Amino acid sequence: MLDHIRTEAVVQVDHLLKRFPGTIAVRDVSFAVRRGSIHALVGENGAGKSTVIKMLSGVYQPDAGQITVNGQALALTSPHAAQAAGISTVHQERNLISALTALENMFLGREVLKAGTGWFGMVDRRAMEARVNALCDDFEFDRRLLQRPVEGLDALSKQVVEIIKALAFDAELIILDEPTGGLSEAERKVLFTQMRRLKGRGTSVLWVTHHLEELAGMADEVTVLRDGAVVATVDGAEATPQTVVRMMVGRDVDSIESLVAQSKAAGSGHADAEALRIQGLASVSNLHGLSLTLKQGEILGLGGLQGAGCNRLLEAIIGATRKTAGTTWLMGKQVTIRRTRDAFRAGLAYVPNERKTRGILPTFSIAQNISVASLERFAAGGFVNRKREAATAEGYFKTLSIRANSIHQQILRLSGGNQQKAIIARALAAKSAVIIFNEPTEGVDVGAKIEIYRLIRAFVSEGGAAIVKSSDLMELLGLSDRVLVMRQGKIVGELQGISATDGRKAATLLEERFMSLAAASAPHPSQG
Repeated sequence: MLDHIRTEAVVQVDHLLKRFPGTIAVRDVSFAVRRGSIHALVGENGAGKSTVIKMLSGVYQPDAGQITVNGQALALTSPHAAQAAGISTVHQERNLISALTALENMFLGREVLKAGTGWFGMVDRRAMEARVNALCDDFEFDRRLLQRPVEGLDALSKQVVEIIKALAFDAELIILDEPTGGLSEAERKVLFTQMRRLKGRGTSVLWVTHHLEELAGMADEVTVLRDGAVVATVDGAEATPQTVVRMMVGRDVDSIESLVAQSKAAGSGHADAEALRIQGLASVSNLHGLSLTLKQGEILGLGGLQGAGCNRLLEAIIGATRKTAGTTWLMGKQVTIRRTRDAFRAGLAYVPNERKTRGILPTFSIAQNISVASLERFAAGGFVNRKREAATAEGYFKTLSIRANSIHQQILRLSGGNQQKAIIARALAAKSAVIIFNEPTEGVDVGAKIEIYRLIRAFVSEGGAAIVKSSDLMELLGLSDRVLVMRQGKIVGELQGISATDGRKAATLLEERFMSLAAASAPHPSQG
């Protein structure tokens, strides 16, 4: 590492080591984040990124090595200690309380009290607003949103709340863990502008991302991890996706664009049989009169801007929210789906986008997480046949290249991408006719994306059918045979996907058409 980078470093880590029972998560990590720079941290799922972040955040303490902040070696023994040292983390899973307002979240645990009211005095909301008003203006956050519960804010606004929360307490380093997850293309551009503003203020950013195409023009330095150790730290200008992928996986890998095209070319095409039909769907989540059809051997894409209604539609289809009208046919048979359990039993599986809260059973093993949706397949005499369960899990464990000690490891010990693979294995193990994938590759590295694309295509080529909702337009347009575009709770258009020979030019044209359909007369994102 260059000496001038060390002397300018706001945070420096040297030879970090972190062990967990049965594994070494981080074995030798050293890098420095320069003051007022954007420093990217990349690597495959399981490479050690999350562990490094948690050590810098005070969640974990290293077993060996040193963390230096502004030239002083510190023991970050808790998240509070890290915040006191000027390090604030915006995690991939938001640390916001939905029922509280944006302002209350910004000052949670650090409220300003009115003078003379004592330790248990009244909160001085005006003083708190005054402290963040200038920051709101700097980051184009509507001050009126300070008084709204964060559950009503879009994903981008929640990110900005976290950033303002950090800056209000003088953070010198802000760690952004997969900040673009779930954001539309337009929202990503706004977030990148916010990141540049942080850099312009002299605040450093440690940026964890799986979207390697985002590095160009954004990252000043890029540190690549593989198997818990640093492969290299390179100048951002040198960090092309192909170069970074080669360092991440130790070999050349095709671009995402070509992988999507290859995946689609391998598909079996359309079949005549109808797999799923929804007619006149309405729900308590403000959806009215929605209809769609899906054929066997088809991947149907679903996209739209934040708040367009895609998630609400998927949740209504699978019974996660109550339908007030509508009829569902699955494989030609009319079915009644009132709960998600009904959907799985009928042959309709769901891979959720919020895997931490809605996907995994954290204290259960990998094998149990894979089998939980289809226990009747493994039951014998009222008991689960663990050998049969293990055999099925082992098959998916190898096919999906899940990185773990064994199928008996608790799933909470896995990286996000490997948890995602296990959730997809659950849907496949259920032998469903239709699988709905909600952001299937969010927070997943390039190698795992390859496997997930191939799995989805293999599933439909064998007679299954899939709905894919994704905020990654290249993925959505390239992987799908058709794409339904939503706006304000309605389906407003349909686009054809990209053939293997169309290339990037066709992708760009479809992307422009998608954005025009999705954005026309769209409400402000803060309106949900």
